[in-house]
Amino acid sequence: MLNSLLYKTTIILALLAMNGAVAQTIPSKDQNEIAYDVVGDGSTAIVFVHGWTCDRTFWAEQIPYFLKKFTVVTLDLAGHGASGTERTGWTIEAFAEDVASVVNRLGLEQVTLVGHSLGGLVVLEAAHKLPHQTTGVVIVDELMNTSDQYSWFEQMLVYLALKISFESSMDFIVRESMFMPSSDRDLVEKVVQAMANSPKVPAVESMVDAGGYFDYFNDNATSTLNRLEVPVAIVNAGIPPVKADFKVESQERLLLKGLPNVGHFLMMEAPLEFNHLLDQTIEEMADIASSDMR
Repeated sequence: MLNSLLYKTTIILALLAMNGAVAQTIPSKDQNEIAYDVVGDGSTAIVFVHGWTCDRTFWAEQIPYFLKKFTVVTLDLAGHGASGTERTGWTIEAFAEDVASVVNRLGLEQVTLVGHSLGGLVVLEAAHKLPHQTTGVVIVDELMNTSDQYSWFEQMLVYLALKISFESSMDFIVRESMFMPSSDRDLVEKVVQAMANSPKVPAVESMVDAGGYFDYFNDNATSTLNRLEVPVAIVNAGIPPVKADFKVESQERLLLKGLPNVGHFLMMEAPLEFNHLLDQTIEEMADIASSDMR
């Protein structure tokens, strides 16, 4: 009973911090202020990076679990949450600079980067900007198949839908493609509202800008993954391998994980199971890194 109360209290405090009560900020490379929170004092840090049109509060359920042995950092990418919105190019590289700015500001020396959805591509890129600090990369429900490509038609369809009717399009996208019929309705509504009320320009442009999500996914994701020299884990919703056609060279450093019976926001739908799986995955990546050093 007491442990449960302490756990819930920690989540409440984390949410208060994430909502801007005690958030810290640091300018990114382009001078946008990046809001972040840091708790814990472990020698190794976990940096959680949210997905498209989300914010750092989406990781609230992970903080109480991981602060016991890690330094835990959550941040809002530019154009999201409490961070700045004055950016000329909404690219994956620019978002990666946001992550690098926070890591460097905090002086973190050993970092596991965890990114959800679009944030998964961001941490891939950020790992290259933090080559001496990054010890592992975890991509959550992204890169199910590196052979996938978004066609020009698909890109234009998304662009036009978001430009013409942003809120209703977001509502449809989230409800129809990001949750299961069995998903908790309160959680679905929470996520729908958060994503539909996110700033429109960063949301639209980060998908279709040159160097944005579609462009980076099609042209850079596989090559960026191949150039990494640290362990990488891909944790998807479903039973692994969700799709096994990974066109990557570093198979010995690639872990494929899955969590069944959940939708896109697996860290929110099944937080306890996700936390245990992520914890185990980080330990496995540490073992791989130790083997590489022998």
